[in-house]
Amino acid sequence: MHSLYSSSNPEQSSISPTDADLLRAFAEDGREDHLLLLLSRYETALYGYSLKLMRGNEEAARDLYQETVYRLLIKIRSEPQPGSINALLFLIANGLAVDYFRRSKQESAYASELSRELKLKHGYFASQNKPIPEPDDRDWLKRGLQTLDGLQAEASRQFFLEGASYREIVADTGEPLSRVKSALQHGKRKLRTWLLRQYRKENR
Repeated sequence: MHSLYSSSNPEQSSISPTDADLLRAFAEDGREDHLLLLLSRYETALYGYSLKLMRGNEEAARDLYQETVYRLLIKIRSEPQPGSINALLFLIANGLAVDYFRRSKQESAYASELSRELKLKHGYFASQNKPIPEPDDRDWLKRGLQTLDGLQAEASRQFFLEGASYREIVADTGEPLSRVKSALQHGKRKLRTWLLRQYRKENR
């Protein structure tokens, strides 16, 4: 039987699929399990790195991890073969971390330090770094946000499109912090599901 991940080189047919193989397979049939396998390879390292960026704050690290994965999915939608997944995850996580500290107006020195690290150690990828979300990403985010209701929609809109912090969303909506965080977490999951569904429709 022909494997979806099979290589043109017979010697490589029994080797685990590469990241490129999994991305190609996902582009062909839109099955989420290809992406889940791909992401599982980086899950531990990405969460550990997110925890480092968030200076040990586990809740913030989980949020950063989830948003990094979501941004990666958007990137894959627009560019099915985006290059090194490891480097791309690092770039996205760094950009989001810098944005987080700037947005919350806390530890601006740490935000500057992260920004310098991104430029010095990863100059090639940093040269391609653009504000997150990018224009095309914003269009997709706006479409996805239309599928949400109530606080999920409002909190997600302010967080993703306006760059509002948790504190700012709480002040604007009058909702307690716990409800805002819960709404954002559920909103992110729904946006991810919607994005995958749209990808499948486009690639049938």
